[in-house]
Amino acid sequence: TFSNRAKVKTDKNGDLKDIELIGNARIKQEANDSYADKFYYNAGTKILTATGNTTSKTVMDNGTTLVLKANRQEYV
Repeated sequence: TFSNRAKVKTDKNGDLKDIELIGNARIKQEANDSYADKFYYNAGTKILTATGNTTSKTVMDNGTTLVLKANRQEYV
């Protein structure tokens, strides 16, 4: 992951509660790449939300590259 700024919140035991990546944020996982102005991950719901100029590049099982652009995307 990359961003201009990051916020990480944990509970009193040190377990992750949530993460925010803010400004020119990027998340790369294997052959998949996602870009956004901001990413927010909630550990309780396990949902990653991207907002602002989002782009996701995903390689499908058949090798085709899918590019999705939106103002908001959710990854479950």
